[in-house]
Amino acid sequence: MTAPATESGSGTPSAGNITRDVPPPEYLQVGLGRLSEFQAEILADNAITHEEYESAYLEYAECAEAAGAPVQKGPWWDPEQRDFHVWVIIAAEEDPGIQGRVDSCWSHSIGPLQDWWIWQQEGRPTDAELVEQDRIFMERLVGCLQQRGIDIPDDPSPQDLETAYGVSRSQYHECLNDAGS
Repeated sequence: MTAPATESGSGTPSAGNITRDVPPPEYLQVGLGRLSEFQAEILADNAITHEEYESAYLEYAECAEAAGAPVQKGPWWDPEQRDFHVWVIIAAEEDPGIQGRVDSCWSHSIGPLQDWWIWQQEGRPTDAELVEQDRIFMERLVGCLQQRGIDIPDDPSPQDLETAYGVSRSQYHECLNDAGS
């Protein structure tokens, strides 16, 4: 997914105020087995610096361009959201396989690093807050898709979401971005 995340907290970009000896919560530990070599190198010391996080976004931008999705803007730091952003042009109508290639770039370069970065920040979410955030996100996503005329139930299954994605990838991605903001 290429939608930017929203960060909470205050201060300047940093690795947060946790010690490198603090074990990550369970929701982050699950992703550790799926890290690319690039990501594993960044997390070797159990923390992500601002420079390392930026390098992941630069890696993503380079990979997306190599995959055929030109970078329109970025990566750039957004101090309000306390995250990096990058805009790539995904012309799925011209190249049906491009979305999968760009998603692969995201998984290889940023993927779980974004969740780890969020965890490091002050005000990092608890498991209960994450459940609530997911519920709100899904509610917004489904509402947006329904407003665009895509038939999807209020409490969709993964199959329902996949079907909605197949109906209109561009509208689905617009709704993902809208739901995340």
